Amino acid sequence: MAWGSVRRFVEDGRLLFWLTLIAVFLAFLGPLVAYDVWWHMKAGELILRTGAVPHVDPFSFTAGGNPWVYHSWLAGVIFRMAEMAGGLGAVVALRSLLLAASLMICWATARRRGVSPALASVLTLVVCLQLRTRALARPYLFSFVFFAVFAMLLRGAVGPPAG
Repeated sequence: MAWGSVRRFVEDGRLLFWLTLIAVFLAFLGPLVAYDVWWHMKAGELILRTGAVPHVDPFSFTAGGNPWVYHSWLAGVIFRMAEMAGGLGAVVALRSLLLAASLMICWATARRRGVSPALASVLTLVVCLQLRTRALARPYLFSFVFFAVFAMLLRGAVGPPAG
């Protein structure tokens, strides 16, 4: 690779994008501390085994058999499938991947709006630090990604990118 192409790689933000992505992904690797991730995986296992989303509470001792609406059934299935494919490490990696994807979509959106690669990286890493204690393996992680995509698309529909 010629020095000119290395310089272009650094100047156009690709290097900072990849360094920020790696830092964000690694920041969210860690133990699963969300206590209800286990029940989401158990519900996902039940759905995979029976082929249906349960309509009555299968887990509660006090409310067992009562009507139940499991809104997050797809997340439970995905968490369980990740655990089946690669153990708890795969669930941790999925959590990290979802959070990294949502933050890097925000990074790209900031760049489209004219923010420098360095400032976009700093802002992304600040948000990453703020999210670290709240980044549980829960169904809302999928919402983070979809909201970031929605915001990016909405911002693109409102006006042209800066620059």
